Amino acid sequence: MTDRALCAGCQRDGDNTSAGSWCSDCGELVCNACAKFHKKLSPPHTIVPIERVQNLSSTLLELSRKCEYHPGQKIVFFCSQHDCVLCDSCMSESHESCKPIISIEKAAKGVKNGAAVFDLESRMGNLCQVVQKTLDDQLRYKKEFQNTRKEIGTQISEIKTRVIEHISKLEETLIKDLDQKYTEHEDTFIEGESSLQSMLESVTSCLMEFKSLKPHVTEIHLFKALKYLDAKTCLQEVEVRKIQKTSFPKLEFQPEIGFTNLMKSFPSFGTVKVTREPMQLSAVLGIDQQGQALVRPISNQRKLSLFTSFKTTELGKDVYIRSGCFIPRNRLLLPNYNDDKIHVCQLDGSNSSSIQLRYNPHAVSLYDSYQALVTSNHRGFIEIVDIENLKAGKNIQVGLECKGIASVNRNICVRDSFSSLSMVDIDGIELRKTSTTSDPLCLSLNKTNEIYFTAVFDDNVYVIKSDGKEHVFYNDPGLKDPYGIAVDNNDDVYVAGRKSNAIHRISRDGQRQDIALDEKDGIKGPMGLSFNDLTRELMVVNEEGWSIRIYKIQ
Repeated sequence: MTDRALCAGCQRDGDNTSAGSWCSDCGELVCNACAKFHKKLSPPHTIVPIERVQNLSSTLLELSRKCEYHPGQKIVFFCSQHDCVLCDSCMSESHESCKPIISIEKAAKGVKNGAAVFDLESRMGNLCQVVQKTLDDQLRYKKEFQNTRKEIGTQISEIKTRVIEHISKLEETLIKDLDQKYTEHEDTFIEGESSLQSMLESVTSCLMEFKSLKPHVTEIHLFKALKYLDAKTCLQEVEVRKIQKTSFPKLEFQPEIGFTNLMKSFPSFGTVKVTREPMQLSAVLGIDQQGQALVRPISNQRKLSLFTSFKTTELGKDVYIRSGCFIPRNRLLLPNYNDDKIHVCQLDGSNSSSIQLRYNPHAVSLYDSYQALVTSNHRGFIEIVDIENLKAGKNIQVGLECKGIASVNRNICVRDSFSSLSMVDIDGIELRKTSTTSDPLCLSLNKTNEIYFTAVFDDNVYVIKSDGKEHVFYNDPGLKDPYGIAVDNNDDVYVAGRKSNAIHRISRDGQRQDIALDEKDGIKGPMGLSFNDLTRELMVVNEEGWSIRIYKIQ
């Protein structure tokens, strides 16, 4: 609210009159004179002193008269089918065929003292607490992330120090060995040099004397000298030949082969990886917890009633559907088990189109408002498809055989190989893997990432709790050949009995069960199931895959 509150009616007449009250019916400020007029209308408008609303958000106060999609138009209707408020334009553009449509006055009657207000206040209060604790958790994880970076940096430095210390010790040992061997064999050169140097001096001196003697002595004297020096020279020649045949020490270095290949074998100290770890929550939304007042017992739930249905021939010839899911704007995503296409259509099968693939799809699951996930069976990957532009996208390689799949709150669970389930993220990074007793068939997740699944040739329904352990969740003699499975917004689990022609509904704790739908409701050979939390609608792939039925909780 602004500091200076002016009467809206007077302003339209060009007057700036101070407002003292708020008209809840008109959603505007009024002065004292206008307030008296509003009270006289039939029925009388509710006038509230301005002091009671001056601290309230103007956005919330304006909601009573503004349409979100057609600003300036008043909200006058309520669509029970889609649980939303409407103006005249909304009614004519998008909700002409919806039933029932009631006046906003009738829909709002008794709301102040009703459970909806109490529930919303409780949920918002709980949400504030959970958001704060989740923020604290995220800050704690961030601090751990920062500390881990420092720890890894220290580890790398320690590895470097240990490597350098080890190499220094090797160097020291090798240098000592080199010096020792050098010292041991150095005398060989010293002795040889001394002998040769002495011989060189002797031969040089004799040669010079012999040359000087030759011109001055008789031939007899010269002959005697010649014989003397010849004998001496022969001995020296023998000595030289002996020396020349002697082997001399030579230092050689032979690097260790393993050490030579060190750089090739160890191109780095290691690698740094970023893995994903699910946040260990210190608080969970009350609406996601079992036993909260917001969760109604099955016995108090209103029954499911047929909303619409159609044959798969509406989508084309020989279109065979085993599973499917709801996607935004009241549409269905249905994989054709007989062909390389996924069909997109309205809830009644109209306005159908298809997404072309390179393989026959096995199962689908909604990932977010714009993307869905498709499993490729024996090809071992999940494909992301654009459900806005109806185009296939990138592949995520996750296993040997990708069959059943489920996704909630951007968490993905997939049957990736025989008797194996994996939790992965959108990049294919494996977060958790569980081996199962039987081979999973159809999967469903609740908001706390508990995995419910049916299995091939097994009449049990299983659950994998947050501790990663598998348990038998449900076993009933009346449930024959369990196939499709879905979890609703109350965490109740729906299971299709393919041969018993019934849909069983079981509470999260397994203590309460009922038959939600059977042959009297048109159920025959049910297969895949999907639940829409927003509209509280259950999709049943019926008649062994040849028809689709949509049921709504009334």
